[in-house]
Parts: sequence; structure tokens; C-alpha cells
Amino acid sequence: MTCIRIFAAALCVALSACVAAPVKKAVTPASPAAIAPQPPPAPATAPVPAAPRSSYTAPAAAVAPPAAMPSPKPKPQPAAKPAPVALPAKPPAPAPAIAVAPKKAPPTIVLPPPAQAPAATSASTSMPGIGGHLQVIAGTGQAIDPAEVAEAVVYFVPDGGAPHPKAGQFQIFTRDKQFDPTSTVVPLGSTINFPNKDELLHNVFSVSPGAEFDLGLYAEGKSAAYTFAKPGVVTVNCNVHPMMQVSVLVLDTPFFTHPSRAGEFQLSGLPAGPGKLVVWHPRAGMQTFPLLSSATSGLALQITLSKPRVAPHLNKERKPYLTAGIGK
Repeated sequence: MTCIRIFAAALCVALSACVAAPVKKAVTPASPAAIAPQPPPAPATAPVPAAPRSSYTAPAAAVAPPAAMPSPKPKPQPAAKPAPVALPAKPPAPAPAIAVAPKKAPPTIVLPPPAQAPAATSASTSMPGIGGHLQVIAGTGQAIDPAEVAEAVVYFVPDGGAPHPKAGQFQIFTRDKQFDPTSTVVPLGSTINFPNKDELLHNVFSVSPGAEFDLGLYAEGKSAAYTFAKPGVVTVNCNVHPMMQVSVLVLDTPFFTHPSRAGEFQLSGLPAGPGKLVVWHPRAGMQTFPLLSSATSGLALQITLSKPRVAPHLNKERKPYLTAGIGK
């Protein structure tokens, strides 16, 4: 009995503490089954009347379940940050312009057209050329005509060698007791015919080394010929008339020309590279001018005519001419 009293007193004290405690708004409400009407608490010091010994039985329902423990005080939650306000997106600043050098297109390679053989009557203009002016001056004791410059021959010999020229057929007439022309140039291997246009007999011959020949006597309307097989200068005379003389230049190069009567000359269609330019005149011999390139223009050349028109010579028998009866 005493135990029951003690238990009841303790229960009352606990209930009084619960009633006296302020109700927190944050306490989570209990379910309806857990909330039951509680009897008003008795004063802590009031004596509990004793029930009759014989009739007291503690009802099971009168025993209240232990008071629910107060929910722990919730921790204050930090205030939610306001959602960021979406600002209108600014257009990105333009990137600074970077000067980029334009890529160079690969060089275009232009292939030359296939080489074609130059026409026989004209030289190729796609190859180097040599041009200039030739002047003739009189040597000691010589009288000259400036137009004699046209009798000169200007030719080019490449250092690497020249192609063989094409041989041909040429003519030198005998008329008025003269050779016509008085000088000429022919490619190596060419043949020269000597038609007689006079009412006289002529005997064409040469004693030049490498080109010795005697065509004999023949009358008007007849002709004789000789083929020149070696390069060089060949002097041709008449065994009847000592005043007749012609100089023949035989060349082993196709690159030659005659200057104009004004002295201008031009060589075209030459192979590229160095070589030698040679100037020849029947009254001057040969002069050689080394060139570093076959593409040279504006040359100013000069040659001295120091020989007479007809050089002194002997007849075909290496004897002096008989002056009596010459020209008959």
C-alpha cells in the first residue's frame, strides 16, 4: 500500500511539472490516441486519502502511460537564400581582332611548251640572242668605204660546242674580171659553184691549206664547183687574172650573220651559256670577244681594216703572174 502511494505521489508530481511547462509551438502534436484527459493534479503536499483496505483495486485503465517525452527542440534552420534573379545575358564581348597573315597560295608552276625545231628560214625567238653595232676603221695607209662593214661576218661559238650547220649550195660568179661577191660565208660541207659570165677564160683555184683545188680553164656559160670540207678562211684566185680574188669563210657553227650597211647585227636562237663572239672581215682577219652569256645586247664592237682589197699572191704554180696578155 505504501508503494502505491509513493507511486501515485510521484505520478502527480510528474503531471504537475508537465502542466506547468509552457507549450512550445514547435512541438509536434501527438496522435489522437496518445492524448487523454488527465485528472487535475493534486497538491503536492495534500495527503492522499486512503481507500478502504478491503475494497481497493487499481484499475488498469487508471494507470496512465508514462508521459511522452517532449520532442527535442528543433535547431533553427538558416533562412533560405533568395533565388538569384536571372539577369538578361549580356552579349559576349567581341574577341580582339588578330591580324593573321593570309596563307600564300602555292606557286603555280607553268611548264614551258614542248620545244619545237625552229623553221629553216627563221631563228627561234625564245632563246638568248646577241646584238650590237660593228664599226670599221681604216688601218695605216688604207682607204675604206664605211659600207664595207656589210662584208664582215659575226658568229658565235658556244663553250659547250655548236651543232653542225646544214650544208648548202652557193654560187660565186666571175664577171667583168671580178668575183661577185668578193667575200662570202658558208657552212661546213657546203658546195660553191663558180659560173663564168665573161667572154673570157677563167681558171679558179686555191692554195689555202685544207682547201687546195684547181678547177681548170673554162669558157663563158660554163661552171665548176668545189665542196669545202674543213672550216677556216679560204682565199680563191683566178690563175689568168691576178686582180681577181674572193675570200670564203667556212664555219662549223650555224650561228652567224652579216651586219647591215649601218653596222647593226643580231644573232638569235643561241643556246644559253658563255662562249666567244668572233668578228671576221676579208680585210681585217679575225677578232675574238669572250662573252659570259649568250644573252647580251648593246655591244659596241670595232675592227680595223688593215689589208688591201686584193692581197698580193702567186699563181697556182706558186710563181709570179705573167703580166703580158693578162685579160685576153
